Amino acid sequence: MKVVVQILPEARHELIRLLESRCRTKAAALDVGTVYLEDITQQFHQHQGIPTGVRRTRAADGNERWWRYADGIWVVYHMAEVRRLFGGTVRTITVVQFEPALPVL
Repeated sequence: MKVVVQILPEARHELIRLLESRCRTKAAALDVGTVYLEDITQQFHQHQGIPTGVRRTRAADGNERWWRYADGIWVVYHMAEVRRLFGGTVRTITVVQFEPALPVL
C-alpha cells in the first residue's frame, strides 16, 4: 500500500501558533514545527496512516481522526483510500488541523 501525506497550509499555521506559546521565539517555534512535521509525516508512512492511539470523532463525512502526537498537540486528519486499476491501494492522509486537546464528545 502506498501512503501519501498532505498537510494543509492552514494546519501548518495552527501548529506554529500552538508551538509559539511553548517556545521562546517565533523562529524557535518554526524550527520545532519543521521537525514535528517531518516526524509526523514519517510516522504516518511507518504506520500506514494509523498510528497507535488514533481516535475517530464525529465528522460530517464520518472520516475524521484525532491522534495525540505530543502532549498538547493533537493531529486532526482525514484518510481516504483509492484502489488502483492495475492493483494496489493508495491511502491519502490529509492533515486538516492541529489542536491542543481532544474535543468533548
